[in-house]
Amino acid sequence: MVKNDSPLRTMDRAGKPEIKIGVLVGSSHQDIFKRVTPAATMVPFKTTAEAFGALSASQIDTMILDSLQNAAFPSKNRLNFRNLPGNWSYEETSIGVPTGDVDWLRIVDTFVRELTGSGESARLFKKHFGYDMPPL
Repeated sequence: MVKNDSPLRTMDRAGKPEIKIGVLVGSSHQDIFKRVTPAATMVPFKTTAEAFGALSASQIDTMILDSLQNAAFPSKNRLNFRNLPGNWSYEETSIGVPTGDVDWLRIVDTFVRELTGSGESARLFKKHFGYDMPPL
């Protein structure tokens, strides 16, 4: 994510030492940084709010977030921020089921399939998060 007035248009241009990229300490963001923009300057933050504040104040040039956060911030601040094209991370979401419990697995699978297929999950997502659910 960058500010709307940022000259950065792609992640390839972010891979320079003079570009400061905010990441959350101990998160997958650090791994993404090392893989995608290793030559840039990593600026660690303890919280997303701190990183977002630094981006807002132009103390960093861009920040790496997970896909849900990448969808949320620009939707709430459309006039100020935008995402660079591409998806540089993949976050798995799962529901734990005890090993060997085939009946419970079938119930959970059916529930998730029906919730998603009916559009109810997208409706609930928008209701609780305030923006459209990103593609799964």
